[in-house]
Formats: sequence, C-alpha cells, structure tokens
Amino acid sequence: LDYAEAMKKFMQGDIENLPILSLDSHDYNFCDFNCKDCLAVDTRKWAKEKLNFVDFDPDHYEKVLTEIARYSKQRGCDSVRFEMSGEGNPDMYPYRARIIRYAAEKCNMKPVYISSGSRLDDETIDVLARYAHYIRISLPGLNNNAYQIYSSQKNNKSIFTYDDAIELIKKLVKKRKEYNREGELLIGARTCMRPENEGSYLKTAKTLAAIGADSFQIVKILVPIGERIEKYCLSNETVSELKELKDELKMMKKQMRDIRDKVK
Repeated sequence: LDYAEAMKKFMQGDIENLPILSLDSHDYNFCDFNCKDCLAVDTRKWAKEKLNFVDFDPDHYEKVLTEIARYSKQRGCDSVRFEMSGEGNPDMYPYRARIIRYAAEKCNMKPVYISSGSRLDDETIDVLARYAHYIRISLPGLNNNAYQIYSSQKNNKSIFTYDDAIELIKKLVKKRKEYNREGELLIGARTCMRPENEGSYLKTAKTLAAIGADSFQIVKILVPIGERIEKYCLSNETVSELKELKDELKMMKKQMRDIRDKVK
C-alpha cells in the first residue's frame, strides 16, 4: 500500500522523486556458521578485499538512517521498512540493540530482523520484542543432526542447536506477549528442503504452531557448489510428508475463511 501510494503521488506530479520505502542492511561481515550452501561467502570475501568492509560505525550508521528517514518523509513515506539480515550473522554486530532502538524511536522505521538467532543476547531480544515488526529465525535443519550438518558451526565449544532455536522462538513469543504486541509483531521460521529433515517437517510445523509463531517457510533445496544434485534428492516419504503439510495448510485456510464468513 505504501508503494502504491508513493507511485500514485509520483505519477500525479505531487513529488519529484520516489521515497525509499524499504532498506535492506547487511551491516556485519562475520558469521559463526559455515553453512554448506551459504550464498554470502563470495560477497563477504569481496567486501573485505575490495571495500575493506567489516562492519558499520554506529555513529555513521545512525546518521545514514536519519537521512533516509528525512528523505522519504519529504516524499510521503513516514515509516521506512528497515531489514537487518546477512551477509554475516547480524546477531554478532555489537551495536545491534542500539541501532534497532534508534531506527524505531528516532526514525520511525519498521525493523525487520532475519538471522539464525544463535548469538542473540537478552538486550537485543528485548529490543526486538518492543520495536520489530517481523522476526524470522533461519533453521539450517529441522532436527539437531540436520542442523549441525548444514550449519557447520566453527566454534565447537559453543554449538547452537535446533532445540536452542526452538527455545529462542519461545522466548521471543513470550517477550512479544509481555509488550502486548501480538497484533503488531510477526514471528516466524524458515528452512530449506533437505534429505536429513525427513520426518521433521510436520513435527516442526506443529511445534511452531503450539509455541505461537505466525509463519513457517519451507523453500526449495539449495545444492552446495561442486556437489551433485542426486545427493540431495527427497525420499517418497518426505514428499508425502510435505504434501500432507500442504493439505493441512489448505484445510486450515478454509476453516479460517468459514469463520470469517460466519462473523460477517
């Protein structure tokens, strides 16, 4: 709706330039995972070699956010969508809580946060629960074995597991409730189809639903560079499980439509 309104004003000549409606910030260049199918390895390397980029200075970061908010407000967009995600693990950026708070309080931005959650501290969790509009936790696998295989974590002394990720989502949902933001903040999870996830799709979907998460995305298989696609074929059992999950989703949507129709 924001985009449509901005285009309307632009085409009518009410504004000379379109506002910045959405900002995707990759502000930290290190990660505690070494995912087999990571899409950011090459760009992280390029940024270090060509730009000497490691992370953003927080004072400069805040000035940039302020200018983006000012520019967009003058062109009719008073609340820019502000996404923080890879190239590295955004949890590890030492000024994360400060930047989220500043973006929300000083710039009226709508923070969106995407990460594994493996390094989220209590302060950042609290700030996210207060100010974020969407949080998505990435799950390299849907059980502890698959999670470890695909995350390939570098620090063996502090391994973050699938169980840890589920507990984190529970904590985020609980914090959201403390701030009465169930209608404002969406919390979800995302995974890829993987052979090692067999038998865990439905279980994870039901676990997330019981916790109170709002979404669960399952995307297509990513094949690591240099490996054969045959190694990542899904079994008939997994295909059946995914079809069952899809059918349950269709049935749930129908039930929701029926409820809405009755209310009307």
